[in-house]
Amino acid sequence: MMNMEEIMQDANLDADTINQVINNFQKAGQKYNGIQCAVALTLLLRILVKNKKQQQMIDAIVDSYDVDFSDKGEE
Repeated sequence: MMNMEEIMQDANLDADTINQVINNFQKAGQKYNGIQCAVALTLLLRILVKNKKQQQMIDAIVDSYDVDFSDKGEE
């Protein structure tokens, strides 16, 4: 069984790759509003990852990233 670090490496989940993916999603945010993007991403995640154990693993990986949740953009 692989540990979390091995899973992240195997899935190419390094910070640079994740930042590239995020930047591409932000480009979509220029065309669509934040709520539209958030709903689409949530639906996509539900389609891609249906297994509860995998969802928990993804939550753990996401929680390991240092993300600034400042109030920028809040109304």
